Amino acid sequence: MLEIVDSCLQWMVNHRLNNIPLPVHPAMAAWHPSPYADDGYESWIPIASTVTNQQLNDLEASINYALPADYRCFLQHKHFYELLLGDAEFFPHPIGEWQQILLRQVLTNWPLACQQMGLIPFASWGGAGDLLCFSANSMSPDYPVVLWNHEDWSIEDFSPNFTSLLDELATARSLD
Repeated sequence: MLEIVDSCLQWMVNHRLNNIPLPVHPAMAAWHPSPYADDGYESWIPIASTVTNQQLNDLEASINYALPADYRCFLQHKHFYELLLGDAEFFPHPIGEWQQILLRQVLTNWPLACQQMGLIPFASWGGAGDLLCFSANSMSPDYPVVLWNHEDWSIEDFSPNFTSLLDELATARSLD
């Protein structure tokens, strides 16, 4: 699973797709200037995650749900500003800000109905407002991944778990 993340992040850096129109944390600043620096963009590099088990426990307490073990592992692997894999755009995970970003995404940015349905969003899908979410209503601690449609609020089964999702997205990417 983590090899997929590393490969995708390295591909983004190699193709200089690691630019954002925001200030970059100094620990994540790239060694090369952004090709879009004149437009206010800064380049970033992925770095080893500093996320602790206690921080993840605190996040879980804030959202009132446990996170799947494979997603916890993902969060403890790398910090990044963007991670694009197929049509999935994972929520930013920069050093120092990741908790606030995830809390804002889970508790504030999306309808209360998502929370009430036991959905934990972790990535946008297709760039149109749809979300990939964990379905915390599952009896399994490895929550299935569902696709939440922002237009009609329907839910579609998407993948059995987070690791399977990454495998499926990586396979689809290699076929493109």
